[in-house]
Parts: sequence; C-alpha cells; structure tokens
Amino acid sequence: MAKSKRITAVSFASGEVYEYRATWDDQIARGGCTALYGKEGEAALREYRRCELLAIIKPGQRIKTVCVHSTKSGVAHYRLFIVGTYDRNGDRFVQDITDAVAKLNGHKVSTNTQGIIMSGWGYSKPFQIIYGLGLALWPNGTPEPHGMRNGEPDSNGGYALKQD
Repeated sequence: MAKSKRITAVSFASGEVYEYRATWDDQIARGGCTALYGKEGEAALREYRRCELLAIIKPGQRIKTVCVHSTKSGVAHYRLFIVGTYDRNGDRFVQDITDAVAKLNGHKVSTNTQGIIMSGWGYSKPFQIIYGLGLALWPNGTPEPHGMRNGEPDSNGGYALKQD
C-alpha cells in the first residue's frame, strides 16, 4: 500500500504561505488556497519566512541576543531582537524575531522562556545563531560587500549581521 503524502503548508494567491492546520481544510476544498505536500511545502514555507525576515533585516544590522535561561549542563535559551528607529518621529522600537529565526533555521524553542535552545560547550552560542541566520538569509552572499574580513571585502552571508 502506498504511503499518502502529508500536507505541510498552504499557499495563497497573494504569495503568503502558512504551516498547515486542519482549519485550512475548508479553504483548500473551496479553492481559496493550495495544499503543499512534503518537502515542497517545507521549502515554500522556509522561503516565505526568509523573505519576511529579509524585509526587516539588512546586511550590517545589529541583532540583540539576550540569554533568558542557562543551566550548569551547558543549555541556554536565547531571545533575539531588532532595535530600530524606523518611524518618522525617530521613536525607537524593539521587535522580537526569536520565533521567526527559530522557524527559519529549525531551532527548538522553549515553551517556558520562548527562547531558542542551544546546548554544548566551547563555542559562542549567540554568534552561532546569528551566523546561521545570516547564512539562511544570504546563502550565496550579500549583493554588495558588507564589510572587510582578513583585509578583503566580505560578502559572506554568515558574517553579514552583527551580534549585540
């Protein structure tokens, strides 16, 4: 007996893509959205999340990482924020991007702290999160060099963001 494919995402004519939930079944039946199956749905969802983050994150931007929990065994939970001054009045705002980054990069998120769970010893966990985010946003490098590394112009996506 053939194994049936599982719906992983739904796509709308507007270009929006969301994780599949049973509540979308009625919309799928009426033709309001298209069901995406398996790896095709996962890839479409990942690309949609990437585009959403690219709309608010630019090369050279600082991402604030905050450790909200740590244990003696080396497990730590991190939240990620963008601090900006994008409105006309110059008012500062803080935007939490933890969930979006976790979903883009496949990190687990703590239900208690809502932080990205990182474990292990001997490396900078916040750097690893930000480096991974940069690679996910610009897998082929940034369009323009965003800085200098080892005395040469650098367009590597992993180093495109700054971690605070």
